[in-house]
Parts: sequence; C-alpha cells; structure tokens
Amino acid sequence: MNVFTFKRWWIQTFLRGKCLPTYGRGTIPLQILSNTFIMQVTGIGGPLGGTRNDMQHLLKFLVDNGYVYHCRKYRDSDDVGDVFWAHPNSIKVFNTFSTVLVLDSTYKTIKYRLPLLEFVGNTSTTKTFSIDFAYMMSERQDNVNWALERCREMLHSKDLYPKVVVTDRDNALINVVEKVFPNAITLLCSYHIGQNVRAKCKLDCKVKDLKGKIGEAIKPASVVNTVMAAWLDSVDSETEEAYIDNWTRLKVVCTKFPKFLDYVEKTILDPVKEKFVRFWVDKNLHMGILQQTELNLHTLG
Repeated sequence: MNVFTFKRWWIQTFLRGKCLPTYGRGTIPLQILSNTFIMQVTGIGGPLGGTRNDMQHLLKFLVDNGYVYHCRKYRDSDDVGDVFWAHPNSIKVFNTFSTVLVLDSTYKTIKYRLPLLEFVGNTSTTKTFSIDFAYMMSERQDNVNWALERCREMLHSKDLYPKVVVTDRDNALINVVEKVFPNAITLLCSYHIGQNVRAKCKLDCKVKDLKGKIGEAIKPASVVNTVMAAWLDSVDSETEEAYIDNWTRLKVVCTKFPKFLDYVEKTILDPVKEKFVRFWVDKNLHMGILQQTELNLHTLG
C-alpha cells in the first residue's frame, strides 16, 4: 500500500467509525476527526484524487458518511468560513450524557492556520467521547458563538443543556458559554492553568549559586519542581483549611520570587480559584474532567 492509498484508506476508515478514540479512563466507539484530518494529510495537487479542493473533499466525505454538518460563508464572499460537523451516534450519546461539556481549542496547527474547536462529553462511567467539531475562520466571539449554537441544536430539549462547561481562560469562549448556556457553571481547565504557571515559574524563579543544606549546588530544574509541587498541592486542596495551609507553604517556598508570587496570587488565584481549585470545583458535578490537553483529556484523581 503506497502513501497515497494509505491516506485515502485511513480517512475513509476514520470517517466510518472504525477507529476508536481513547480518552481519559476509557474508550467508546464514536467517530472523531482530529486536526490531522483532510486539511493536514492532504498536500499539493489534491492527493485524494479528482479535481476537488480540500474543502470539497471534506464536505463530500461528511455527506457520504452521514454526518450532520453546517457551513457558513466568510463575510460577503462565496468562500466557506466556518464548518461544524457531528456524527449521529455522537449526537445520540450527547443527548444521553449532557451534564458536562468540555471545550478544547487547538490553535493554528494545520497548514491553513485555522482554529479547531472540539466539543467533548463525559458518560456516567467516566468515559469521555467526542461530540462534534468546528473549524473556524478565526477565534472571535462571533465564530465561537456560531459553533456553540450549532452544538446546542444537537440537544433535543432545554432540560438537556449542560450543567457544567469546562474550558480554558479564553475570554471569547467564556463569554460565549455564558451567553449560549446561561445556567451552566463555567469551570476552568487546571492543566492549561498549570502549564502557564510552569512557564512563568521557569522565567521568574531563577537564583544564581543556590546551595542546599550541605552546600551542594541546586539546579534550576529542581527549583521549578519544588515550586510546582507546592502549586499542585494548593490546586488539589480538598478543604478550605487545606487550601490555606498549602497556599501559605507556597508563599514560603516562593519567598525569593516575589514577582512570580504576585503573578500567581493576583492573576490566577484571587480572580478564578473557585473555578479550578478542587475544594470549590468539587461542589459541582464535573465528572472529574478538569484537566485537558489538545484533543486529549487529563482526568483528575
């Protein structure tokens, strides 16, 4: 099987639901199209054959394999600006398990530099499943609002609207969620927040010629690991008393790093700790999915 034949077989197999996604703590046989689909696997000259361009190939496969999809034009042109699609099986499962909705964005990792927004659900047995997907022309609120409204249309009644929506600190996503699902509790992805904290820690927590108790040199990576361990303890606090104790310990650990400590306190914990620290978020039925990466969910516990 040559490369061209393999690509064609892989795409057709994926679309027909013969490839099973693996997420979190389990798998279910639902269709998933990642950012490697069509637009990334295709190259110059339309390798899937014929005279169709990449978008035409995508739409044809969606039609041929029974997907529910929506498109809208880009401004006043005839060019497709946003595309949304979902498999009927995914819609059925979403209507059965709609309590928690996770929004995961992949930014500009395909050759067309388009954002991919994935909608993910969670079953009562803690298995995650892909609901639907949207390629958008941009990450503006109008585009995100359009995609989220299409997702809402998949639900058969208002009683099935999500009770909890998990996202990152993307203001466009948060604002749209509050508009489309006004009664839902919005929680934040602790994984993404942790990644930002680690990046800031590497930048700000630097000490030259730092020595240990017996005079041994301490490597920068060791400092970062110590700070991040104290940070994770704070995030994972199961009671308010534990949070206060862990936060106090984090401040002690970061005594030499006031800039970093100020960032953590004023930029993250003070404004949004109730949306990702365990003590507060466990008051909501979030099914354990508060840590996610691009198209790969990291469950708590």
